[in-house]
Amino acid sequence: MKKYILIISLSILGLSFNAKSMNIGFVAGLAIPSEDVAQFFENFKVELPNTSIGNYILQNAATLGYSVGMKGRMELSNHFQLVPSIMLCRFNQSEYDLVVPDNTGLKDTIGKINVISNVVPISVGVNAHILKSFIGLYGMAEFSYNYISYSHDLVIYDDIVGIPLKISPTYSRLGFGIGAGIDIDFSLLKLNFEFKFNSMNLIGRATAEPQKTYNTITLGIFF
Repeated sequence: MKKYILIISLSILGLSFNAKSMNIGFVAGLAIPSEDVAQFFENFKVELPNTSIGNYILQNAATLGYSVGMKGRMELSNHFQLVPSIMLCRFNQSEYDLVVPDNTGLKDTIGKINVISNVVPISVGVNAHILKSFIGLYGMAEFSYNYISYSHDLVIYDDIVGIPLKISPTYSRLGFGIGAGIDIDFSLLKLNFEFKFNSMNLIGRATAEPQKTYNTITLGIFF
């Protein structure tokens, strides 16, 4: 079913970009994560020359990140717009202690894993305009198909070196976004400010996978 939803979303995105009433916009801003954004739900092992390590302890949640991307706006009526978009949200470094239990049950911390969380949401939504003049106000809702991956870097204390690890397998989840925004219309272009709450994995979560949410605050220019 996810495959068909993705195909429909991409088809709407392509058709919208060809529409005569379509405005294209570029947006960028802050991405503010919940504590669970950096959480792994799958266990993984770090392979070293003499041992295999699979234990880690979360020390810090993901920190403030950024969001960049492109949106379209197609007029459905005087008060409603269809809004397809594709974005990149990246959340900065999180830290995990890398621990190895010994025969006595004690754990020795031998290093740390630095993690960057990457989310690529492909979305289709609707803007509902409350006010539409020089200054416009609107509420919005969308559903999204999210591609999620993690970039890892391993630091071993004894060697004081960083060992870059390959990016984790990319997985996909269905999510949604709700928010509100302001437009300032200068005829040739529109300035946009938008606040949005996002869920990146509302549907399709694995058993041990936490629900992951984040907020975005973006500025945009539409032509």
